[in-house]
Formats: sequence, structure tokens, C-alpha cells
Amino acid sequence: MITPEQKIVALQKAKEWIVKIDDPMHSVPHMEQTFAYAMDLAVSYPEADRDILEIAVWWHDVGRVFLDDGHAQKSAEMAGESLGSIGIDPGDVAKICAMIESHSNSSTTKPASLEAIILKDADKLDFLTVSRWQIGIGDERSKEINIGISKIPAIGREILKLPESKIMYEKLFVQLVKYLKTADNAFINNLKPRIREEWKVEV
Repeated sequence: MITPEQKIVALQKAKEWIVKIDDPMHSVPHMEQTFAYAMDLAVSYPEADRDILEIAVWWHDVGRVFLDDGHAQKSAEMAGESLGSIGIDPGDVAKICAMIESHSNSSTTKPASLEAIILKDADKLDFLTVSRWQIGIGDERSKEINIGISKIPAIGREILKLPESKIMYEKLFVQLVKYLKTADNAFINNLKPRIREEWKVEV
């Protein structure tokens, strides 16, 4: 069992790394939104360990401080070292690290627990968050927006596992399309033909 004191320290240590991530689409707002989605999903699954879930959410992208490709494994390694140092039970540390490793689509590790599925679903749902798109539009690198255009249909069809996640997806998709219809931005306007073709919607 993770004590309240251990949880506080675990989250604090994660947040110390998160503020160093040089990627606006994977910084504090992404963590906050992923956490919100994860807690919403956990309401339907009272058997899920919320302490483990919360810690995994806040640690899942810290490896991006050092790299993008392979960040899930790096994040798990960083979490394992840090969480072990504050005395969290090795079994809980192992579960959290496995959750973190399996959240990325590029990882060969698949979610092996309910909490891992919730984390991955919550992380992917944030691809549809309007505020994240607004951050991406304002970021000259913006590669995540281009990735998102191709990934969003697959998220709804193939990636999300929980029925509640699919319901959330439909609501978020409607909100995102509504936003894109009204967005008058040169970057987005150039992408609208692709969006119409790949999403089969009018924007």
C-alpha cells in the first residue's frame, strides 16, 4: 500500500521533471488533462487503485526530458528509480513502471492491468482536447498536430479499450470538429483538406 506521504513525494518528484519537458504538448497541461480523464474513467471502475493510477499518470512522460522516441521506457526507468528510493513497495513500483511502459503505441509492452488500460486510454483521449490543439497551433514545431490528424480515427476505432473511453471519444471528437470549423488559422486551414479526407467530416 502506498502511504499518503509517499504519494505526495512521488507526485512532487514527477512534477519537478515535468516542468523541464521542452514540448508544450507534453508538459503540465497534458498531465493535468490526462489525470482528469483517468479519474473520470476510474469512477466506472472502483476496483482500480487510484493512488497507483495517479502516480503513473504524472510519471508517464517524464522521459521526454531526454528523448521522444523510447520515452515510455525511459519514463519507467526514471519512475522506478525514484519511487523505489522513497520506499514504495517493490510490487507497486513494478506495476507503475509496467503501466508507464505500456502507455505508448510504439511500445512492445501491452497494458496488463486495468489501471494500465485507463492510463493509456486517458493519454490518447487528450489527442482530442481542444486546448491541446490550441497549444499545438501556437508551437512552431507542431508535429503532434500532423500526427494527430492521422491518429485520431485510429484512436476511436482501434486504440481505446474501455467502453467509457469510446463514449468520451465521441463527445470530444464533436467538440474538436466544432472548434476546427471556426478556427481561422493559416496552419490549420492548410491542414483542413487532410482532416476532411481522413476524418470524413466537414471542417
